[in-house]
Amino acid sequence: MNLRFKKIRMNTLAVLLIILFMLLFQNSVNFFSIEIKKYDNFSDKLKISTDDNQLWNYTTGDAIYSSAALGDINGNGKIEVIIGSNDGKVYAFHGENGTIFWNYTTGGLIRCSPTIGDIDGNGKVEVIIGSGDKNLYALHGENGTIFWNYTTGEEIRSCPTFGDLDGNGKVEVIVGSKDNKTYAFHGENGTLF
Repeated sequence: MNLRFKKIRMNTLAVLLIILFMLLFQNSVNFFSIEIKKYDNFSDKLKISTDDNQLWNYTTGDAIYSSAALGDINGNGKIEVIIGSNDGKVYAFHGENGTIFWNYTTGGLIRCSPTIGDIDGNGKVEVIIGSGDKNLYALHGENGTIFWNYTTGEEIRSCPTFGDLDGNGKVEVIVGSKDNKTYAFHGENGTLF
């Protein structure tokens, strides 16, 4: 009797584990398919969605290869969405509704993703992005106007980054170019480091 009870318990436990595994596997498959739907690369539409409910979309003039950067670029406490497009423009959208905050036109395709942060130490956020026109652009986050730019020897497809390279308390901006060079700039004025 005791042995029979143990076998029944073991069989019940095995069935419960199989059911649990199937539920977990099914949820991971559903999660994966949702992620595929949410991030439709090589599209000319920026799509922001939660689960299956689309929050907003905006159609640019060409395909989007750039990943979006999210952050409060104008200091109002709300999130903006910044992205580059093959139409040569950097777009900043109000995150809550997808309306255009500002855009800036470069001279070439934008295939890299923007980086945002305070690169000059003034407490305001800048947007840094490279373009197919060989330029690295630093734009004022609050209005999208040019802060500085630097022309490299070839197009820029890598994503810029920044940090204090020499420990002096000031930020440097780093990016790679198709000319086989890596560049480091003083964040405050865009001159070569």
